[in-house]
Amino acid sequence: MGRVILKYVETFTDRLGRTKTYFRHKGKRTPLPASDDPAFASAYKKCLASIGGLATTNTKGGADTLGWLVREYQASPEFKKLGDRTKKDYLAILSRIAEEHGEKGWRSLNKSRVMKHIRDPWADKPRRADTRVAVLSAVYGWAIARDMTTDNPCKGVPKLYEKGGTDGYRAWTADEVTHFLAQCGDREFTVFLLAVYTGQRPGDLRRLTWFQYDGTTLNVGRQNKTKQAVRIPVHPVLKAHLDTLPRGEGTILQNRYGKAYSEDALTSMFRSALVRMEMPKGAVMYGLRATHADTLAEAGASPHQIAATTGHKTLAMVQHYTRNASQHRLATASVSLLPNFLKDQ
Repeated sequence: MGRVILKYVETFTDRLGRTKTYFRHKGKRTPLPASDDPAFASAYKKCLASIGGLATTNTKGGADTLGWLVREYQASPEFKKLGDRTKKDYLAILSRIAEEHGEKGWRSLNKSRVMKHIRDPWADKPRRADTRVAVLSAVYGWAIARDMTTDNPCKGVPKLYEKGGTDGYRAWTADEVTHFLAQCGDREFTVFLLAVYTGQRPGDLRRLTWFQYDGTTLNVGRQNKTKQAVRIPVHPVLKAHLDTLPRGEGTILQNRYGKAYSEDALTSMFRSALVRMEMPKGAVMYGLRATHADTLAEAGASPHQIAATTGHKTLAMVQHYTRNASQHRLATASVSLLPNFLKDQ
């Protein structure tokens, strides 16, 4: 039996006499350093942050420090009303920022310093770099609303990520799909079909149960991120595959132990499979949602038709797919009108 030494912390001795320490929450166990290890405190605080606890901050210096400002924001009603997934993402980013810069004065932070210390160290991951700035900007926006300051040093910081970049969630190419299908295993194949034929996010795919599939329709329910209610007719190719799988009372996607995936575990499993198959950079699981939308757009689907499956709350992103598809179709039609300039040569 585990001996609780801190909240959510268990230690036990295995049959080989080795002492193991874990952070346990809702059945999920995360390995921790030994309690007498100097790295224990930092690892424990990060685990607390991941479940909604306070971020890892250094509050030395009191109300003048960035660490203090982050903790005040996390304790606010504005932060607490965020969606679970958004809150988890914010916590992870704020924990890292506070760990790196918690002792620095938050009032002395300016645009140049945000670029140098918050954004630029993550320049190799542009989307992540921009997200760090956006999350910190939310903290300063909250402070402005509370009349704590009139300046947001994150305002006007240029973004590093550009749409269409290889680090973004782009659609897979035909060659990538062919390469994947030639090498994937049964579990990855099921994930692929569900993703490209429903257009759902990984977090919604992993929650799908057999109860939600009636043989012709998948009742996704309310999406985790947007809370949009989505009900999708099942494509014949997807139906043919689902009907070959053993049907139970749990989730459609299960790990090798017959258990439901967490969102992180599902994306991690798929990422490992892509590495094993030597898939090109940029062909990621989330890109299958883009593949779904892009393919529909190329086939002439309207923004409203695409949004009916993807569940986008606004048509701005959907119009991105249809705009690109329309350009390609129009360009194809235009080129076909050109004469053979070499005919009389």
